[in-house]
Amino acid sequence: MDSIRKISEFILDNKCLSLCTTSPEGLWCASCYYAYDEKNVALIFKSSDDTRHVQEGLKNPMIAGTILPDKLETVSIKGVQFTGAFTSAEDDEASSIYYSRFPFARAIGGKFWVIKLKTMKFTDNTLGFGTKMHWKAEQ
Repeated sequence: MDSIRKISEFILDNKCLSLCTTSPEGLWCASCYYAYDEKNVALIFKSSDDTRHVQEGLKNPMIAGTILPDKLETVSIKGVQFTGAFTSAEDDEASSIYYSRFPFARAIGGKFWVIKLKTMKFTDNTLGFGTKMHWKAEQ
């Protein structure tokens, strides 16, 4: 199984990411529910445009983050570390993908944002302790 397929399966099985932004004031982290756009290798989330992570992401679009399972199992650690480019969602496809995963979010305010993934490292100890798979977007 190639790396991107294995990583995509993990991302699809989970629903919360942590992202980190930077600004002159320093670093900032936020947790968000996400939907995965497999076709564009991107994470979609909904958030108000006045939040610190959105404001900083708009000013400095290179961000980093992690995705971990909802329930951690010490022996069989799995997780993704990623870097990506932060942008606003420009089409209805993003909202369609997100609402298909989180229909209740229609009742919650906010705009859609996209993290276009640039690099990913997937750790999966169920395949052997310390197993890591890497993916990098084509230039």
